[in-house]
Amino acid sequence: MRRRTALGLAARAVAALCIQSTLAVAVGAVVVCWLAVGVAVASLVVPGMGFRADAPWLIAVAGVMVLAGLATEVERRFDRRREALLPEPAPDDDTAGALAEQVSRLAHQAGVAPPAVRTADRIDPRCYTVESDETPVIVVSAGLLDALDERERRAVVAHEVAHLANRDHRVMRWVLTPVVAAAQVSEGEPASHDPVARAVDRAGDSLLLWGAVGVGVFSRGREFAADAAAARLTGDPAALAAALRTLDDELADPPDRDRRERAVATDALSIPPLDRSRRGPTATHPDTAARIERLERLVERAETA
Repeated sequence: MRRRTALGLAARAVAALCIQSTLAVAVGAVVVCWLAVGVAVASLVVPGMGFRADAPWLIAVAGVMVLAGLATEVERRFDRRREALLPEPAPDDDTAGALAEQVSRLAHQAGVAPPAVRTADRIDPRCYTVESDETPVIVVSAGLLDALDERERRAVVAHEVAHLANRDHRVMRWVLTPVVAAAQVSEGEPASHDPVARAVDRAGDSLLLWGAVGVGVFSRGREFAADAAAARLTGDPAALAAALRTLDDELADPPDRDRRERAVATDALSIPPLDRSRRGPTATHPDTAARIERLERLVERAETA
């Protein structure tokens, strides 16, 4: 069973790599084509310019400069997203202190450095990990603490520790990079009289959709893997199944405040998914029923062992 699961995860990783590689190449091609059209238009409309023999070299140099600027902006976006997701540490937070001790024990079991733990004053139940240059931070919302009992909370933070042990956040950053670059290409409202800008914008939208499929393929596999690893860490797959069921019910009809808060969140590697509107190939999380079914099979195997 484990071998089949490992093969399935490997197939997802290969598929995601192929999708995101084509996306990265396509983003570069869109940029180069945009520059080539710009040079061609300039040669026609600028008096005395004409066609330059070194135009291909000019396009190549300009393309490298634009892509370098794009890479810098992508890095800034990741930094802004990290800042938006990371709440300020609360002074004398006894709950976060108790959770941190629990997380430290789980991290020791998993063989990773213990992450920090912070609680967020949010009514929607969320738990996610924010990577940083120093110590990763597991963020747990007040809504999640209210919704789950201690056993279920332990299972949820074990899921996040499993993501860290599997290095999912580092890999996900590479998976997301071409998507963020495509978002840069598609941003803005081009003037209606500018056919080149409109074409670039439409190309960017198509690339974004394609990239979202790649993210979904990879992320759904990692969620299954983190569920299984959390069950091994706690020895209690039923607790994670119960937590997922509770959180799914809690978020069935979220209040307006939840919708506004969700706008600043990341989509991948969290419990539950921060953007529940994603469905089908672009969904970052498997269907909750499928996750619970797998966990219940683990419970059955443990009972018959």
